[in-house]
Formats: sequence, structure tokens, C-alpha cells
Amino acid sequence: MQRFNGRVRVIQILTDNAARTGVDEAFCSSWQSRYSLTNVKLLMDPTKSFYRFFTYGMSGTVTINLPAMVLFDRTGTVRWSRLGGTLTQAQAEINTVLSGG
Repeated sequence: MQRFNGRVRVIQILTDNAARTGVDEAFCSSWQSRYSLTNVKLLMDPTKSFYRFFTYGMSGTVTINLPAMVLFDRTGTVRWSRLGGTLTQAQAEINTVLSGG
């Protein structure tokens, strides 16, 4: 995302750890260090309330669709969203939004 020269802000919401017991500050700090996320704002959701936006259920089961990417413009309008998308798709959509499309 460096190629957008400060015109894009990336936010990552962490909801769970490997043990599926939620997240805390120590987990988020280690995640940020492990993946060298220097230009990414991390938000914690230890109660997993964010899950409700990215889940669906069939026959009583719940499937969580991550990663989930949402692109907002300057006004806060959702311009694009994708469950399980790729970085290439996100970059193409960001370019469209930045070019006024």
C-alpha cells in the first residue's frame, strides 16, 4: 500500500487469536511486530462484535468470512467490499476511487 503516498489509510480489526479466545493488547502488539505493520492502524474487538457483519449460517452452523476488506471514500461511503478478496483486487479498487471513478 506504500504506492498510494499517504492517500490511503489501512485499518485492521483483530477479533480472535489462534486459540479463539479473543484478543488483547499483548496479542495485537505481537501481531503488529510479527507482520511489520508500521502503517496500519490496529483495532481490537475482544468481544467479537464485528463478526456479525461477516458471518452467515446454514443448517445451524456459522461460517466466518475473513479476510474482509471494505473501502470507504473520504465521506465514509462504502465504495467496495469483498469477503475473502485479494490484495490485487483491493489495489485496483483503491486506484478507481482515487481517480474519481
